[in-house]
Amino acid sequence: MKNFLIRSIATFFGVGYCPVAPGTAATAVGAIIAYFLGNNLVVFTVLLLVLLFLGIVTSGLLEKQLNEKESANRVH
Repeated sequence: MKNFLIRSIATFFGVGYCPVAPGTAATAVGAIIAYFLGNNLVVFTVLLLVLLFLGIVTSGLLEKQLNEKESANRVH
């Protein structure tokens, strides 16, 4: 369960596995979330910091789980 949670967060719940332009897909999801947050700067800032922290922590844990340093060139 822990490994599934780490992988889910690190790939933004599977968006990172998009076969074509995964970074662009993640950016699109982020833009949609930002749109629905509206002009609430406090909520936007808190969410940004939480997601940044989660991304840094889980990507490091996923590197250890997969036993590789950078998986961007690997076919999933």
